[in-house]
Amino acid sequence: MQSGVREKHLLGSMLKDGALILDGLDDAIAGVSDSGILIYDHNKMVKVFEKQGMTVEEAVEWIDYNVMGVQCNGEGFIMMYEYFNE
Repeated sequence: MQSGVREKHLLGSMLKDGALILDGLDDAIAGVSDSGILIYDHNKMVKVFEKQGMTVEEAVEWIDYNVMGVQCNGEGFIMMYEYFNE
């Protein structure tokens, strides 16, 4: 699941060896954790899938099942969700 992130000087040098990079989701990257794992922004990821023709509901379901499902090894990536303070 490699994408163009490795070649991006700033992020590539910060990633640990074997860091999980989700193919086609570079636009949803929010940053890198201090342990070298990519952080993805959930809202940005939904927008990426919307641009591919999915509704918001379809995108959220796709992310929940197909994206979050690849984290079986315990390292994976970090998903950042928006915080709402009511």
